[in-house]
Amino acid sequence: MAEVKVMKDVVYGQGGGRDLRLDCYEPGGERLGTAVILIHGGGWSRGERGQLAEHARFLANDGFTALSMEYRLTGESPFPGMIHDVKAAIRWVRQNATMLEIDPDRVCLQGHSAGAHLALLAAGTPNDPRVEAAGYDASISTAVAAVAAVYPPVRFHVGDDRPSGSL
Repeated sequence: MAEVKVMKDVVYGQGGGRDLRLDCYEPGGERLGTAVILIHGGGWSRGERGQLAEHARFLANDGFTALSMEYRLTGESPFPGMIHDVKAAIRWVRQNATMLEIDPDRVCLQGHSAGAHLALLAAGTPNDPRVEAAGYDASISTAVAAVAAVYPPVRFHVGDDRPSGSL
């Protein structure tokens, strides 16, 4: 098995007046031409891109280009800032498809927990100006080829309105 090439702290965009970064894990051997953007969990309020490093290496060993992204957490940016960040990462991957040796039409999202929720929201609103950051580049699509949502929160209850036995 060829060694995975890792590029850390790659700036993929701006949000809240700061750089947004991702870590890129490229296959050392045969490439499938598919990018998988990994979105960490943490209840939208904690976590960081490094927590999916082992999974990113696993994907890269199987020929995928894996990109573990950071996003602004709830303490830093209110909703929909996180969705803006995911869409910025999708655009960055598409813009850099040649460098990454991927097909720009084979960009996928994989999120875990809160990250799965963000992946579903981003995938469900491709090119939708209602959930885009100011000044976004509409010429670059945010549509994705696939989503893998690992234990996503999809049903929310607040206060006493939750059915008995539900979380």
